[in-house]
Amino acid sequence: MPRNAVEVADHFIYKSGNTKTQLQVQKMTYFAHGFMLGMHGTPLIHDRVEAWSWGPVIPSLWKRFKRYGSDIILAKTAPPAVPFTVQEMEILDAVWNRYGKYCGYYLSQLAHDDGSGRRTPWSSCHVPGENRRIPDHVTQQYYRQLSLTGMPAV
Repeated sequence: MPRNAVEVADHFIYKSGNTKTQLQVQKMTYFAHGFMLGMHGTPLIHDRVEAWSWGPVIPSLWKRFKRYGSDIILAKTAPPAVPFTVQEMEILDAVWNRYGKYCGYYLSQLAHDDGSGRRTPWSSCHVPGENRRIPDHVTQQYYRQLSLTGMPAV
């Protein structure tokens, strides 16, 4: 059952000790969603994902954290009402271990171009000046290829 993106974002904020920005949390939440789709065929979150100028954005997270701008998110977080499953925790831990050390700008660049020459879900859907939806099937196809080929993951 897909989760609310806020639960995933809160996990990353808590794990960081409140040292992450909205841009970092946005991208890590999206990457976790992508890997869940690609590796397990199921979405991690039920929230809409859109292609904005700074990469994939989950509007519900943007609304919740916009008051922080580019500053550290100091919001209090809570554990999810339903604990994460083993599969979900494996994905969340892998994303944290791989991407938790990077700044939001770098994560945004990865979402735009992974260096492989393949189009990312963002680059497939982005239209300048518009916030177009990134469909789960586009994200799933991209992350499935990453999972199967062992390419550097975005």
